[in-house]
Order: sequence, then structure tokens, then C-alpha cells
Amino acid sequence: MDLKARTIIISTVSDKQLEYIGECKTAVEMINKFDKMYSTKSTALQIICRTKIEEIKLKNYNTVEEFFVEFEKSINDFKAAGGKLDEAEKMRYILRALPSSYSYIGNFIDVIPEEQRTVDYIKSKIKEKNLSNTELEKKSNVSTFTTKTKPKCHICGKTGHYKKDC
Repeated sequence: MDLKARTIIISTVSDKQLEYIGECKTAVEMINKFDKMYSTKSTALQIICRTKIEEIKLKNYNTVEEFFVEFEKSINDFKAAGGKLDEAEKMRYILRALPSSYSYIGNFIDVIPEEQRTVDYIKSKIKEKNLSNTELEKKSNVSTFTTKTKPKCHICGKTGHYKKDC
């Protein structure tokens, strides 16, 4: 089983990684060496990741889905660098990323029960707000001056052409 595991590991890693684990005798040693290499806690990387999280703003994305994906990716990068982030801190980051028109969402957080205070709740409220904004934009794009009737000539009184074309 160890030979099979080592074969799978060796066949899936790059040449540079293979050089790194070349002296390992067992699959467990290989995995432990990779853990040491990739699971290190880097304070500098955590600072960079935290800065990236702070710079994420909803207004910089075309859709809320793109915003959520980038936000979660940044959170995962921070955790991979060894950082710890609880739900409350994650909520604060996402609330800071919102424009002022979404500020009422932060007010909701204070009045709902503590067990419902989650990032998913905030995301649902952002989606609701975004849907209502989209509906308002569609309604505002409709011109109040458009007519469904054909133009009427003021000279002959017939429809289908303007006075200048009569």
C-alpha cells in the first residue's frame, strides 16, 4: 500500500516538488514534508491577505456573485496562510465592503438573534437589495414619452407620417 501511495504521489507532483521529496522513504514522510512546506504560517502573507480582504468592495464588481466569489477566495487565502477568522470578523469585513446604500443591513444584524448572525444572512440581504435595485433600473429605463400609436399628421389628420412628410 505504501508503494502504491508513493507511486501516486510521485506521478502527480511537479519535477521541483519531486526533488524536494526525493529522499523520503515512505508516503507518510512525503506528505509530512509537503505539510511542512505548504502549511506554514506566514505572518507576512497573512498581512497581505488581510489587506486584500479590506480592499474588496462590492462596487468594483459587475455582479454580487463575482463579489462573493472574490471575497470567499480572499478569506480562504488568509486561512491558508495560517490566519484565523471567526464568523463575526468575517461579517465585519463583508459589511465594510458594502456601499452606504446597503448600510441598513448592518442595522439588521443588531436586532436579529445571535444564532442567525451569519455571513450567509448578510449575503441573502445583499442579494435581496441587488434584486430590488435591478428591478428599479428596469423600470427607470422605460421612457414616459414612448407611445404605442403611430404618429398623426396635423395637416391631413392621417396616421403613419408627420406634418413635415405630408
